[in-house]
Amino acid sequence: MPDPQIVSCTLRQLLDDPEGLTVFDDPGGYLADAGPRWIEFLRDNPRGRPEDLVIVLTVAGRRVVGALRSIPVELLIGGKMVRSGALRGFALDPEWRAGGAGGMMLLRILSASGAAMASGGPRPETMALYARAGFTALGPLVRYVYFASTRPLIDIAFRGAPYVSGASSAFDPLARLYYRLRRPAAETNLAFLAVERFSSGLDDLLASRGGDHMIRGSRDLNWVLAYSPALRAYEIRNGGVLVGYSVIRLADRPSTTVPMWLPALRAASLLDFHLDDPSAGALLQLMAHAVQSARAEAAEILEIQTSDPVLVSCLRRAGFVHLGGSKVYLKAPAGVRLDPARWNMTEAQGDVLCSALDVRAT
Repeated sequence: MPDPQIVSCTLRQLLDDPEGLTVFDDPGGYLADAGPRWIEFLRDNPRGRPEDLVIVLTVAGRRVVGALRSIPVELLIGGKMVRSGALRGFALDPEWRAGGAGGMMLLRILSASGAAMASGGPRPETMALYARAGFTALGPLVRYVYFASTRPLIDIAFRGAPYVSGASSAFDPLARLYYRLRRPAAETNLAFLAVERFSSGLDDLLASRGGDHMIRGSRDLNWVLAYSPALRAYEIRNGGVLVGYSVIRLADRPSTTVPMWLPALRAASLLDFHLDDPSAGALLQLMAHAVQSARAEAAEILEIQTSDPVLVSCLRRAGFVHLGGSKVYLKAPAGVRLDPARWNMTEAQGDVLCSALDVRAT
């Protein structure tokens, strides 16, 4: 078995030679989403630079056995702007994991930018790797779920037994009554206006955002929207005045067995939001709008993942169910002090918005 080699490419190299990665054999599909559309996505990144390292591969002979991609972002940590990479697609063939190839890919990214951020539900060995590389876990993060349909719950309980999921037609009215009785009274002063692009007026709101966070403005959000038709974007106004925004993602998810058995379902997620006044009254209106949007899109569940204790309280009062939560890991560059308690996350995937998306080849 040949020794593994670590191969990396900058954005400039991919732009100069878009077919450069095709010289490798890829039976594992590690480069399936790294085609022309992905290169175009990186090129249009308002935070990107040609010299940014954007992909690292582990190659055995000519065969790709692992990959790690990085999307350039900018962070505000302790009042200092830090360039970083949002990691995605970190995977490695099992036979190479014990040899340290994963660590070598990660160190290649860190040597280029000095900082990196990752999110999701990584395997225990990946979490251990992040810890050894000096990453800090941010949070705490919790996921709350609203069941617009009881079919997923019934399928989970009976492991997809035939005809059982049809029982949801009888239980759905009871679930709607439960949510209606639990729903807290909410003000109605906020208007949620569907938009295809965010206006530049949003930048003044986002510029005043406190704490440590991933820096973004209307250009960043519009860049992501342009490459993801599964997103729904809303400007939030109060009496005609722009006071925030929200982004909802839709996904038709296949069935899974790991980490738990789940049926195929249509899910909506409150991917990202910002409010200039994140009071309980405003958050309740945001929650109600997300539920309404999920139902309008025929989503069976709505996920809201947050680190905000006020929003958590609202979700509990409304009957949302607590089901786990993603993790966010951040490696700050040398000399930059990271305080996890200062990290101002609206939603875990929202703070690594671009790395949470799938940029397909077409």
